[in-house]
Amino acid sequence: QCVQGYSGSKCRIQYNCSCSSDSFCYTSSICICPLNKYDRHCYLKHSICSAKSSPCKNNELCVRFDDRTDRNKFACLCQKRFYGTRCKNTKHRIHAKFDKDIREETIAFVLHYITAYNNV
Repeated sequence: QCVQGYSGSKCRIQYNCSCSSDSFCYTSSICICPLNKYDRHCYLKHSICSAKSSPCKNNELCVRFDDRTDRNKFACLCQKRFYGTRCKNTKHRIHAKFDKDIREETIAFVLHYITAYNNV
C-alpha cells in the first residue's frame, strides 16, 4: 500500500490527487469519500442527515444508508427516552417522588397504575 500521492509496485509513480481534502486518494482517479460526501471527487455533501434539516427528532442520530442504493434512505438511532422511525415518540415513564418526611423504617410501597388506550 502506497502513501497518498504515489502508486505503482514500488510506490515511485507520483500522481496529483483531485479528491476533496477530507477524502482519501486511492489513485489519481479513485477517491474514497467520508460518510457525509459523495461524487467522483467527494465534493458534494449529503443533505438528508445534515444538522439543520435532520429528519430525526429530539436531536437523535441520523445515519444514511449506502449511496449506491438510495441517497435519501436513512435510519434514526434513538436513545433510551425516544422510539419510532424518527425518534419522535416519548417512552412512557413513571416518576415517583416521596415526601422528605417519610420514615426510613418503611420497607414496602404499593404502586398502582392504570394503562389507558386511545381509540378503544
